Amino acid sequence: MSKKRLIMITTLVVVLVLSMAIFTACGSDKKNHNINLPNDVNYYPENFVAVDYSGMQVQEGMDAFDLLCEAYDNWTQDKGYKRTQYFTFKAEPVGQTITNFCEDIYKRDGDKLYRRTVVVQDSEPFQKNKYEITRFYFDGKDCVRASLNDKNNVPGNIDNLFHVVKEPKMEPYTDDVQGNLNKYTTHMVTYAWRDKANLIGDDGFKVYKDENGNYRFTITINCSNEMMNNAHKEAREEFESSTGAKAGSVKMRANTTLDIVVKDFDGVKKFLAWRRTEQYEGKAGGLVPVPAKQVCIETFSYNEADYKITAEDIA
Repeated sequence: MSKKRLIMITTLVVVLVLSMAIFTACGSDKKNHNINLPNDVNYYPENFVAVDYSGMQVQEGMDAFDLLCEAYDNWTQDKGYKRTQYFTFKAEPVGQTITNFCEDIYKRDGDKLYRRTVVVQDSEPFQKNKYEITRFYFDGKDCVRASLNDKNNVPGNIDNLFHVVKEPKMEPYTDDVQGNLNKYTTHMVTYAWRDKANLIGDDGFKVYKDENGNYRFTITINCSNEMMNNAHKEAREEFESSTGAKAGSVKMRANTTLDIVVKDFDGVKKFLAWRRTEQYEGKAGGLVPVPAKQVCIETFSYNEADYKITAEDIA
């Protein structure tokens, strides 16, 4: 084989390997990019399928953006709720499927906060797989934390994806506790969504009411290249940081959507759920773009029995 041909083949292999290695820091379902959610999570259709509002009643005089801001502000001030998050990610470089699943459970109980995260990531041979559980507890003054990445402890079986054999013991933790607390109790999305000019009113920011009396609406975030390089620059950089994509290379393949469910609790508008859907691509070293997609579904309970932090939680 000639030296020139060998160099060309070697270069191609490097290109493919680097392309496959992109996006291994995030994750999704190996088969159909859907997590089997609990039976009571029935607000949304299959991932990447739009919510059908045709059978719901339009609420005259209500604006989806205003209702989103109201519900968000109420959430960040709330001191009693359980929030459950399911995140899935899928990237499809040449000849490879990279996935990651995550279950996050937050309990806010007065000034106390508990978080339990289980991650199942399938990304070998380009990056180590992850079968990790992390626990975090703040009692209003001090913080403890535990983290263990062990497939024997988090098997990641498809029929019981987030099963954990044994909870790791928590130890005193002091590393940016306040920063973690702020993130866990206020972070919804990194996009500059609070400015209505950065959004797209596909349906005129309509609000609908479903058969259960819940308010439903979809917020579409403008993810054009211009917006991602300016207003949403922080969101683009977050994609690049978490996936290892080349700086400035991430481009959205579709506008991001937020499908929101809000309930009126005696005049106080609170989230019941939201779904964030994102599709994008990025490059490593300026090479072949790798498509990726991810969905995050959040649900809320305001029953004390659900959000009460128990001795078992923090044992």
